[in-house]
Amino acid sequence: MSSGTSAMALSQSGRLNVAELRQEIDRLMERGEATRASHLLSELWTKDNSVSTASFIVSRYEQLRPKLNLLPYRMAILRSFTVEPIVPLLRAGSFHAGIDLTVHMSDFNAHVQEILDPESSLYGFAPDVVVVAVQTRDVAPELWRDYADLNSEQVQSAATRVVGDFRSWVSNFRAR
Repeated sequence: MSSGTSAMALSQSGRLNVAELRQEIDRLMERGEATRASHLLSELWTKDNSVSTASFIVSRYEQLRPKLNLLPYRMAILRSFTVEPIVPLLRAGSFHAGIDLTVHMSDFNAHVQEILDPESSLYGFAPDVVVVAVQTRDVAPELWRDYADLNSEQVQSAATRVVGDFRSWVSNFRAR
């Protein structure tokens, strides 16, 4: 990066001027300077890793992708709660690290069906990594809802069941 670009991206106070840095990235992209634009995108992410910056970075890397040597990586997220807001942050951070992250989101509360069904979209997606993002109230409702009314044997039984469920899911997934 030239010193002119660095100076332009700083305000008089010496702080990053995000708007000017974004404009410089777009100028570099218009001129076909993918590598330099990528470096500035990384600089931008390092200094401002907000949701709005993540969206900007992802949109620019989507355009730059064919011109850069990025490592493809596929992540599936099986979930029982809303995780969509973190996807741009995950992707921007991955692009910053030289990784082209593709994310597959399961249907809401369908984590068990996705794992057990060999024809599910999970297996069709062929992920490199799977994140199981489920709330305890969804996998152990008796512990979540009735814990105060359970004796120690009932608590242990529920915990043993949950551990067994997870072991079964992992075993099923690894068998595919």
